[in-house]
Amino acid sequence: MKIFESRFLRGAAVAAAASLPLAFQAGDAAAAKVDGPKVEWNFAMWGKSRALSINIEEMARMVSEATDGNFTINIHWGAALAPPKEQIDGLKIGAYESTLAVVDYAPGKFPGLGGPSLPFLPIPNEHVSAAVRFAYFSHPGVQRDMKAWDSVFAMPVLVPSYEFLGTGEAPKGVDDYKGMRVRAIGGLGNAMRRLGASPVSFVSSEVYNAMERGILDAVAFGYYAHRAYKLYTIGKWYTKGMDMGRPSGYVGHSQSAYDALPEQYRKLLNDVAEPATKVQADKYQQIEDEAEALFKETGLTLVEVGPELRAEFIRIGARPVWDEWVKEVTEKGYPGQELLDLILNTAKAGQS
Repeated sequence: MKIFESRFLRGAAVAAAASLPLAFQAGDAAAAKVDGPKVEWNFAMWGKSRALSINIEEMARMVSEATDGNFTINIHWGAALAPPKEQIDGLKIGAYESTLAVVDYAPGKFPGLGGPSLPFLPIPNEHVSAAVRFAYFSHPGVQRDMKAWDSVFAMPVLVPSYEFLGTGEAPKGVDDYKGMRVRAIGGLGNAMRRLGASPVSFVSSEVYNAMERGILDAVAFGYYAHRAYKLYTIGKWYTKGMDMGRPSGYVGHSQSAYDALPEQYRKLLNDVAEPATKVQADKYQQIEDEAEALFKETGLTLVEVGPELRAEFIRIGARPVWDEWVKEVTEKGYPGQELLDLILNTAKAGQS
């Protein structure tokens, strides 16, 4: 079942918590033709075109196609307009009209938006992940985080769930992670610390050397990143089914720029959000499958984490982190327990 089907978006778990304006079928946006004036937007992005940017590129393509080039969104790569951690600042001052805000890069700027990046959430694939993020970022209880930066939520950006790839003897149970030096950031690092591991923070470009020198025993990434950074060439084993979590981020449009658009262009931006996200979700599945096939060819040992073992990781490592997060955000004026329940209920509905 695809979570983008309108019957899911009308599901009780989502509808009870938030009214989602984005029940749009993939393909419809491309077929629609929208008349309007010439409008040119700039999108601030870092790095280069890659899986992370697929939905952004699809959004720009669909908008241009639907308007016969009258509404264009120019993506500026390589952090040309602002550094990654400061792109939301540039949006607020009107330096450009749209950007990608990664919550985990600057959690202090988005105290209520970190829920989807909690560790070991029951989110088995990117389609369910998209459903959770559409519901969460559309919830009125977190909208103030976006409004503080003159930002309006457009769509989430997806990242495949993290799995470990490591050196040394392959772990078999929870106790085998005790004393292990792991690259695990944010809430995932907190969860691994409770499991007895020692989380160490390294930027992505540094992990290969750290693992090769024995500073790291294991690294938490999506399969695609383990492949991109060639960790499979020095690793001995990898996990499957651990589903440790995903970073949280969203595409945000400038509220001021959005409000200034003709009504038909605002509707178009809303309409293309789900189809563009679906393209990204499907592409990630393909990329992850290709990376796993490479691991098997290379001879890495597969460490399968079944439901019972994963439940132990949640009980010992994740549930305390969830509870701490609820307490922390509730004290800051957010509906913490309601937001956690929204995540869990939406994830459950997406698997039914």
